[in-house]
Amino acid sequence: MKHKKKKKNLKKYSENKEIQKPSHKQEHRVSSPLELFFDLVYVIAMSALAGGLHHSLVEGHILSGILMFLQTFFSIWWSWMNYSWFSLAYDPDDSMFKILTFVQIFGLLIFTSGISSVFSENPQWAVGMLGLVIMRIVMIIQWVRAAKFSPENREVCMKYAYGLGFLQILWIIKFFFLPETGIINIILTILLIFGELAVPIYAERTSKSSPWHSHHIAERYSLLLIIILGEGLWGVSKTIIALTGLENGLFVAFGVGFFATAIVFAIWWASFQFSWGNILDKVRGSLKIMAFGYGHYFLFASIAGIGISLELVADGAKNYYLNSGGEHSVTVFFAICVLCSFVGIYFLVNSLMRIILIQKNKYQIYTIFIGIGLLTIPAILIYFGFDLILALSLVLSGIIVYILLTRAEHYCKIKNKKLGQKF
Repeated sequence: MKHKKKKKNLKKYSENKEIQKPSHKQEHRVSSPLELFFDLVYVIAMSALAGGLHHSLVEGHILSGILMFLQTFFSIWWSWMNYSWFSLAYDPDDSMFKILTFVQIFGLLIFTSGISSVFSENPQWAVGMLGLVIMRIVMIIQWVRAAKFSPENREVCMKYAYGLGFLQILWIIKFFFLPETGIINIILTILLIFGELAVPIYAERTSKSSPWHSHHIAERYSLLLIIILGEGLWGVSKTIIALTGLENGLFVAFGVGFFATAIVFAIWWASFQFSWGNILDKVRGSLKIMAFGYGHYFLFASIAGIGISLELVADGAKNYYLNSGGEHSVTVFFAICVLCSFVGIYFLVNSLMRIILIQKNKYQIYTIFIGIGLLTIPAILIYFGFDLILALSLVLSGIIVYILLTRAEHYCKIKNKKLGQKF
């Protein structure tokens, strides 16, 4: 009898368990095992995306390849954003939430399996669209559940559900009834992307916005950044393997591999100089939070591009040192230009986010110009016939100078109060 009563109480608890609404003042909140497992699938997605852009650049389809990269990267990043910010605000940790997360993971795997066809001469979005629809339906269900179990946040939750549903209908209409290539497709895609970005702004403009934990979301972004950096290291690994597999390639592999690894490590160093969590605490309730949330799209994309460009460096090195270009006839000048371009975009976005979120001063502007200016030197030297390894060392030097300048500026100040890490 006692056992039956206990079982009945457990059943009642499971049926009436409300979605938790974490306080932003909660201490020591970290990513859950489910969130970490969810992030694993993005390792696969980033690898497929890197392979697609690398193939396009090698084949000389530069503009179309970069456009497809930006659109595909947005789809991957936006699915991660939707899930991460939802789980940040509403963390039920129940069976239904876990099952829905599984379905979303499956949807992303379907999307990932279609990435290679997106980068073909005749881009095909059928498989990718199927994956996106699955992920979108899951997120709508999640928001409706949150509205049901969190009455005080019902308005904002339903706005998310309606907004995501409406945008998904527009994506489907575009896919089935409008051309998949051409200027009209590009314009409509940009408009729909802006529509996606507008949904959180529209939904959160209520008297009771979604709760969020600054240090937790900063950690979530950091983990995705590390995943993308990991793809860069994988690119370096493939570079070393490709070069050591060739005759007399060991010396070249050591030099190129060392500086390529150092470049990825330096980008990590530049990205983790101070605590984003402390800064987000100070801009809570301000639209500046959007600069952090959306600005990371360009930051993540540039870091992914750095990893891809290091693979191009390997292709160029085989031509430059070993005269074994073959199928991948990439010049070192092209590879270094692509690398410096992505590093320069990283400098620009990283500095602009700090300017918006912390405070503007003239030294921050100087840092941007000095950092980007230094990156022109390796490309110029390669153009005039200087060594590739020397050029890579100068790219690394430019990143180190950027790190030193950002540290010297005492960026972590808001209203004259020092935040984050002490240097």
